[in-house]
Amino acid sequence: MAKTTHQHLQTILSQSHGDLGKLLQVVTQLQALNKLVQIHLPDAFKKYVRVLNLNQGKLILEVDNSSQAAKLRFALPELLSSLRKTREFAGLKNIEQQIAVKTHKTLGSKQAEPSEFKLSPEATECLLSSIDSSSDDKLKKTLAKFLTHYGVNKE
Repeated sequence: MAKTTHQHLQTILSQSHGDLGKLLQVVTQLQALNKLVQIHLPDAFKKYVRVLNLNQGKLILEVDNSSQAAKLRFALPELLSSLRKTREFAGLKNIEQQIAVKTHKTLGSKQAEPSEFKLSPEATECLLSSIDSSSDDKLKKTLAKFLTHYGVNKE
């Protein structure tokens, strides 16, 4: 019988080497930099801004939306000056911002508008057949939702 051993996830992660270890190290460094930047950010931006990267004296901040990015642009010179006074950012040359990419899931539950794209009769029949023959309820619901989006009602 195989012997099972239990280790805390923290122990496993702290002993990681190779690619996982490097990734964990980068994540830890970015989290630390983000905490420092949050301290120096004006309160109005703290929930909209995160550190993406720091490389060769260039700090890249991710901003949730273009409205906040436009407002932050005016605060960047003061933020740069404030950060340069810290040991971690002493060699900081400039700060850039990048607007966060929103994925379908992060846009919320807003229903997508029906597409002007039309499914061919063959594709529609194939999808309807797949719904009828599938035993996977999640797949059936997903395919039915897909068909509904393109104006096909499963009857």
